Amino acid sequence: MQGKKWLLGAWLFISLLPSAQAALSFSTAIARAYQNNPDLQAQILEAEVARGAMIQSGLFPNPIIALEAENIGGSGDFKAIESAETTLSIVQDFPLGHQLKAAQQAKYAGYMQKITAIERKKAELYIQVGIAYVDLRYAKENMSLIKQLFSIEQDIVAKITEQLPQGMHSELDLAFAKIELGKAQTNLIQAELYLKQQKMLLGRLIGQKHPVSETLMDKGLPHKMLSWKQIKNRLTKSVFLDEKRMASRSRKQEIIAAKRQVYPTLSLQLGGRHFADDNQNAFVVSAASGLPIFNKKQGEIKSAEAQYTQSLEALRAQDLDLNAQLYALYWEAVLSKQAADNIEQVVLPLAKEAAKLAAEGYEKGRYQYLELAKAYSTVINKKREYQNYHAQKDKAIIQIYGYLFAAMKSVGEK
Repeated sequence: MQGKKWLLGAWLFISLLPSAQAALSFSTAIARAYQNNPDLQAQILEAEVARGAMIQSGLFPNPIIALEAENIGGSGDFKAIESAETTLSIVQDFPLGHQLKAAQQAKYAGYMQKITAIERKKAELYIQVGIAYVDLRYAKENMSLIKQLFSIEQDIVAKITEQLPQGMHSELDLAFAKIELGKAQTNLIQAELYLKQQKMLLGRLIGQKHPVSETLMDKGLPHKMLSWKQIKNRLTKSVFLDEKRMASRSRKQEIIAAKRQVYPTLSLQLGGRHFADDNQNAFVVSAASGLPIFNKKQGEIKSAEAQYTQSLEALRAQDLDLNAQLYALYWEAVLSKQAADNIEQVVLPLAKEAAKLAAEGYEKGRYQYLELAKAYSTVINKKREYQNYHAQKDKAIIQIYGYLFAAMKSVGEK
């Protein structure tokens, strides 16, 4: 007995020692994702592509140097080059109607949409990392509880097997106990598989090829509940809506750019001409321009107008979707918290009290080991249920914060 007490004391002492395993906070996980996630990096490069297109659209056309020789190698007086006329000139195109400015403004609006898309991608990544982080934290805790349940089921089978010869249990009791043990073992295998999957998923999101091995912490996770009124007030500032607004502005600028394309391009030519027969020189000036009679960019303008209207409808749809998603997440957070509180404050204390009574009754011979084990199993299952509701609440809050990404940043919240 003294030896058991000594072992228990040693175990408690060791368990209270600080862990040497590295810790990964939620804020660190988010920072790693923003730095290393390849999907986010691809979105950033997509913005660079749009920036290059914007720069290119505003560049003035290059001048053209033209050399022209006439009256060479003919017949009669034009047989040689004595009558040749040589012209050296520069040709410059001038797009009229501020075409370049309108085109660059349209590309700039498209570039700003891509910049906003980066923030939207960050918000999505915040949600994905947050959910994976919470799932992994609770997967570890759930694994611990399932191990306890498996240990209890093992004890049940061992006790029933031990007491079977005395007639305290039947073969049917043993069969059912073994079935429950098999279920517990299956749950343990599934929990281990899920834990490995979540470690790898979080590792992938933060941009690494190997599973996350660090200890996860509750510190840094968002737990502040927002009221529905606060959510509604901040919804208009959501980066998901900002991206759709920027898309509408981009489409509107494309309409203007398409209308500006109706204006022709003026080509001016300036140069000098040399006459070989009398060794004289002269200036050459010419101008040319297309006439917008048949092609007035009707199709492009109509297409741009339709895309603009489509972008407005996409903005309205996004607004409705966000409102519905946030409403569902709000109530998921509220009701999950209520369920978790009910289990913690009402159900779990009752289950623990029942386990205490079962233990006392077992010691006095009023209950069999099967009833005692069932009471202990109930406590563990209620703890698992509490964890599940707590995880649902945490994940709902994380998603709300993610959807309100721009608004949360504006008040200094993460």
